[in-house]
Amino acid sequence: MRLSTRVVMVAVAVACLGSAALVRAEDIAYTSSALARIDALEADVRALREQLGGGCGENAVDCDACCHATAGWTGGVEITVVQPFFEDARNPSTNLAGLVGLLGGAGTPSTASFGMNPAPRFWIGKQNCDGFGGRVRYWQYDQSAGPVASPLGGPGLTETVLAGLEVHALDVEMTQVINWDRWVFTLSGGGRYGSVHLTDAASFAAAGPVALNTLTSQRFDGGGPTVALEGKRYLGSSNLALFANSRASLLYGNVKRSAAIAIVDPQDVTGFGLDGLAAAVGSRGNDLITVLELQVGAEWSREIRYGAKFFARGAAEAQVWQGAGGFDGILSGIGALDAILPPGGEIASTRGDLGFIGAAFAVGIAR
Repeated sequence: MRLSTRVVMVAVAVACLGSAALVRAEDIAYTSSALARIDALEADVRALREQLGGGCGENAVDCDACCHATAGWTGGVEITVVQPFFEDARNPSTNLAGLVGLLGGAGTPSTASFGMNPAPRFWIGKQNCDGFGGRVRYWQYDQSAGPVASPLGGPGLTETVLAGLEVHALDVEMTQVINWDRWVFTLSGGGRYGSVHLTDAASFAAAGPVALNTLTSQRFDGGGPTVALEGKRYLGSSNLALFANSRASLLYGNVKRSAAIAIVDPQDVTGFGLDGLAAAVGSRGNDLITVLELQVGAEWSREIRYGAKFFARGAAEAQVWQGAGGFDGILSGIGALDAILPPGGEIASTRGDLGFIGAAFAVGIAR
């Protein structure tokens, strides 16, 4: 009898444990299914918010989840490969026809042409969940051209020209990123510091012996407002996008111009008694320069570790610095030359625009 009682008790206990395990398994399955449905609903909400352009204000519950595409740091390095051009095909030097005639030569002096050269650009910025943030950009071009030597038609008359060009642009600005469907727009506005420095050295030599050397320099330093707009469109569901950006800046600042000339003519070949002439002049003033920039190209991006995105882009680039492409009659104040040079024979009297044409290649990280 005791044995039968024990068997019945064991059977009852096993049945109870089996029922509890079955209930527990059903609870776990129900909980897992509920969590999966919650995750799916949250993903749908995030997708809808992104399609509607964000919606992550100060009261957002999970800003990182719904604004991951716009919030965080961004920075990159860009190498522009550009060639400068001067209005009317004139370099910083060359309106020296009067001096050529003075030495018994003929024709127009040669120019030192700049080629395609690299110029770096750097930027770093930060944005919050609403896409509002700030950015700092810097671009520098610093190259020389020449020396270029050429005959000028006189008795052994030759000319050697060496030119230099240095340009700096520093932007400190606020930014606003706007997402709309597969488009991403970036608006920016702030201030720019800009500098353009032109230098030119020309040396003329003729039989006699006669030697004439000139050195001219012009430097602009100024600042003012800058605004920019960039539009980027992703292609389907790929990581490729096409983009275009434009920028306009208005710079007001001071201009320093200087020039020097030295003549060696011991036998007075020129007939003007200029042997030993050494003179320098300079001037200062204010100027207003408009800068226009444009880029059009393509970008490839990829998600990497820790929620960061790597991107690489290539583009065609063009810039115009209006009014920064030449000197402005800075050697017309030397009396000994003014008396003998024909009109338009000043050492430098060109004034025009400076342009850059080329390509840009950049890599960066956004996180």
